[in-house]
Amino acid sequence: MHTTPEEKAARLQTQHQGKAKARAAQETNATHAQKASETPEEKAARLQTQRQGKAKARAAQETNATRFDAELQLDNVYIITNALVSSHDDFGRKFDPHPDFGLRLFSDTIVLWVDDDLPIPEINVSGDIAAMPTIPELQVIEDVGMLAIGHSLEPSADDKSFATLVDDSAGGSRATIRLTLYGKHARSATQDWVGQSLLLQRFKVNDGAISASAHTCISIAASLPEAKRLLHWYSTQ
Repeated sequence: MHTTPEEKAARLQTQHQGKAKARAAQETNATHAQKASETPEEKAARLQTQRQGKAKARAAQETNATRFDAELQLDNVYIITNALVSSHDDFGRKFDPHPDFGLRLFSDTIVLWVDDDLPIPEINVSGDIAAMPTIPELQVIEDVGMLAIGHSLEPSADDKSFATLVDDSAGGSRATIRLTLYGKHARSATQDWVGQSLLLQRFKVNDGAISASAHTCISIAASLPEAKRLLHWYSTQ
């Protein structure tokens, strides 16, 4: 079954969209971030210097924590929209047993209480969340943009480049998607990539485009049967 780039983006999306339906089963007290070694005076100085930026962000996070602490009650069932879903959730260590997935809630997150008797499916974000972090994506590289160096001449995670990927997922027709590359991936992308079959794993999807960070696995996959088929299709375009 062929899928469009937009459908792929929806299937692989792990960032801040989709719905999850679940029962609230455990809670901990709301906490506010603070450095363990900070004195009251040091904390006051830090908040002063961060007033225009991080202090506002921290205040928003604390407001959200207070809000959702009141909205989410134990043993109730909720549908949650506009939350970040992750299978690599470090704050899960606060819970025992350790959860497989985490939900991070934001100011635009919607929490809706639903009938307790309704069936509760597994967490679903337009696809199988358990497979999302490692689902491979195979595309042909049609173009690679110029490398944009960050603020430093030294290699940096801010270095950025772009690539145009193409496949036949639009019902056998040509479909393109934009790939943003950061850091080491941006520096390694060259015109030698053009016409090669690229295999991507652990990448982010946003607004119909994809991006590769330090955690993304990128490899040239010419020997895979599907890659050979895709390259043959590309050569006939």
